[in-house]
Amino acid sequence: GKAFAERAAMGLLAFTLLILAEFALSTLLFGRTAAEHWASYATTEARLGLAAQVLFATFPLLRR
Repeated sequence: GKAFAERAAMGLLAFTLLILAEFALSTLLFGRTAAEHWASYATTEARLGLAAQVLFATFPLLRR
């Protein structure tokens, strides 16, 4: 229903902001190019981190 859609939108927004913050820190603080940042997702550690971020985005769906 409507409540589920709102919670899904909240999770998507949270995930988007998290990824944007990670990208900004990677490029601005660590001096990586955008290509270097996206290439870093080829590592197992980065993929596990991304999986944790996706799990984080599902938290609003678990709320009743």
